[in-house]
Amino acid sequence: MSNLSKTAFLAEKVIDPVCGRRVIDGSEADHQVAHKGNIYHFCEPGCKKAFADNPEKYIRLLRFASHEW
Repeated sequence: MSNLSKTAFLAEKVIDPVCGRRVIDGSEADHQVAHKGNIYHFCEPGCKKAFADNPEKYIRLLRFASHEW
């Protein structure tokens, strides 16, 4: 897989766990949170704050949505 293909694949997989939207630029440090060794990306500050207030709720929802129970 070329670097361009890897980048495109990763871009498709970056989902905001609060609202479910694809995050276009997952590299923006001000719209991400590290939690238990994982980095979560957000589309806007409101989603980032909601996640920071209750990360386990959104991680559980994200796992349920991706069928990783």
